[in-house]
Amino acid sequence: GALLEAGAEPEVTVAVTHGLFAGSVAERLAPLPIARFLVTDTIDTELPAALTIERVTIAPLLADAVTRLHQGHSLGDLILHA
Repeated sequence: GALLEAGAEPEVTVAVTHGLFAGSVAERLAPLPIARFLVTDTIDTELPAALTIERVTIAPLLADAVTRLHQGHSLGDLILHA
């Protein structure tokens, strides 16, 4: 409230699980006050150059999950170690 009313602009980061920037979505998002997008590498797709995008790999998380399942361990605490 008060900070925005005083002219402060928040730095917004958007986290995206599957970065499908289809159609004209990049043009629609570009004017918004979004500092960056964090996009997982779950889908191999070309990312629009008009946006600031950081691709984040989930390969280590998947590898750990497969290992735990193979060894009969629980996945319950996996998120605590990610």
